[in-house]
Amino acid sequence: MKNIRAAYQTYQVNIFKMLGDDAAAAAKNAATVTRIETRLAKASRSRVDLRDPQKNYNKLTVTQLNADYPNLAFPLTLKATGLGTAKEVIVGQPEYLKEVNTMLAAEPIADQKQYLRWHLVTSLVPALPKTFGDESFRFAQVLSGAKKQQPRWKRSLGATDRALGEAFGQLYVDKAFTPAAKAKAKEMIENLRAAYAERIMATDLMSAATKQEAVTKLNAFVVKIGYPDKWKDYSKLSVGRDSYLNNLVAARIWASQDEVNHFG
Repeated sequence: MKNIRAAYQTYQVNIFKMLGDDAAAAAKNAATVTRIETRLAKASRSRVDLRDPQKNYNKLTVTQLNADYPNLAFPLTLKATGLGTAKEVIVGQPEYLKEVNTMLAAEPIADQKQYLRWHLVTSLVPALPKTFGDESFRFAQVLSGAKKQQPRWKRSLGATDRALGEAFGQLYVDKAFTPAAKAKAKEMIENLRAAYAERIMATDLMSAATKQEAVTKLNAFVVKIGYPDKWKDYSKLSVGRDSYLNNLVAARIWASQDEVNHFG
């Protein structure tokens, strides 16, 4: 663990230097980021608790959310993301938000800016000059035991697939999976569903009410075969050949809006 922390500190300092900080400022900013990250980590739940669906389902009205965590200004955030009409939200980790709420008031603004600066830059490392990617990989070697960095073309292909997954998939489907093949597979699954329902109704191990519940659950099963009935619309995503960084940012903005659209 100590070697990972040391490698992380080196990674932080070197990235800040690449951003133009002198050695003293880079070391100071790295320590600031680590301190804030440690503070937030201590307020986070364990992996075991994160697997408990009941603990992670905490429904709050937006009014109550704002009263509990006023420094996070959730009404403004929801409005800015296009969810201003939301009345309720699900909070996964209330204690974490409590700590963030406290931290926003307690931590110097300058330190918070360095924390955000660090996470913004490191989230965009793949699209930054090669030296940033090389520095990130050196840390990955210590953190995960990575042996060899993938060629740039493979990393670029992976990034494109993550950003335009369904567009890539549609090209494959057009050649390899016809509508007739999908219909045949769906028919097979519906036959299996019907057979399963017959077996449920014929068993002596369940009461009539339980059988009905089981069939209702069976019928609620959503069948997804091969490709979606409606493809994602990428027409509002603008990409070009001039800047990989701009394309990556545009793709993330599009993906964020796509998630918002699911809520109406």
